[in-house]
Amino acid sequence: MIKLGEYIVLDDDFQKIPNFVIPSRLALSNNFLLKKENDRIQFVIPGDVLQIKRDYISILSAFLNIFSKNPFYKNKVRIVLLGRMRDKKVKEFITKSELKEVVVYYNEFVSEEEYNYQMAKSHFAIFP
Repeated sequence: MIKLGEYIVLDDDFQKIPNFVIPSRLALSNNFLLKKENDRIQFVIPGDVLQIKRDYISILSAFLNIFSKNPFYKNKVRIVLLGRMRDKKVKEFITKSELKEVVVYYNEFVSEEEYNYQMAKSHFAIFP
């Protein structure tokens, strides 16, 4: 088990999957860096939501697994799918699970302003 700070604990299986963590800071236009919300850690997955392009269900299932082991984290996490929801299976997976209280998704095109706002507000970006 790998522990990253107070909130993020990675399962041993994570070590078996090739992955890269690139430390970075999002810098946008002048004065656009936002103060992060203190009550929730925000994860963002940018791009249109299509299961055929990215495995959203596995990622969301991993969060469900974390919440089932420790329900406390459910109130500490926010997941933003930062693109148009274009997959009925992913939408149904979210709405029929505990994730409906944690996941934010968009039914329409996400404006550049909203995209930049959510990216700046996020603590972690996931690029599956």
